[in-house]
Amino acid sequence: MIAWVAISAGIIAAFFAGVMLLHRSLYVSAVSLLVVLLQTGVLFMLCGSPLLAFLQVMIYAGAVMV
Repeated sequence: MIAWVAISAGIIAAFFAGVMLLHRSLYVSAVSLLVVLLQTGVLFMLCGSPLLAFLQVMIYAGAVMV
């Protein structure tokens, strides 16, 4: 179960990283970066480090939204 969540989070992050790099709109790229950072937080949570996942979401994803 956890392996499937990790694989799907990685696939989603890789897809949105490609969207972020190839799209010309600043807003689409910012939302794609937000999704990639949230998926990185999910991967940190699955690896067993909830503090690092929390900091990833609060610092990096929060800065993108601001």
